[in-house]
Amino acid sequence: MTERQVAPTATQNDPAVSTTVAADPAVESTGVHIPLTRAASAWTAICVAGLVAVGLIIFLAQNTATVPISFLWMHAESASLTVALLIAAVGGILLTCIVGMARIVQLRHLARRGKD
Repeated sequence: MTERQVAPTATQNDPAVSTTVAADPAVESTGVHIPLTRAASAWTAICVAGLVAVGLIIFLAQNTATVPISFLWMHAESASLTVALLIAAVGGILLTCIVGMARIVQLRHLARRGKD
């Protein structure tokens, strides 16, 4: 049986109280610790992104009216609110990807410089 130590809390000040708890039942039954992998992280991220996409689709489906849109010097008299919201969402995603990509390039540059 695999056990792990936990820090005593305010209710566990009595020395008679055990400070060990059973570990994960899946690990106990197989006796094998399964590490977190990149594939598992990617799968979780894809599932979360899918749920967000479903929410976005529902939001867009409920906002189908035509509205006047103005952005800087550009004007649209009867643009679909759904299309405008979708363009704004994609723009936000692209901006986030660009900033993330710049950070990744920066970290790789620092890692290479540290190896030399």
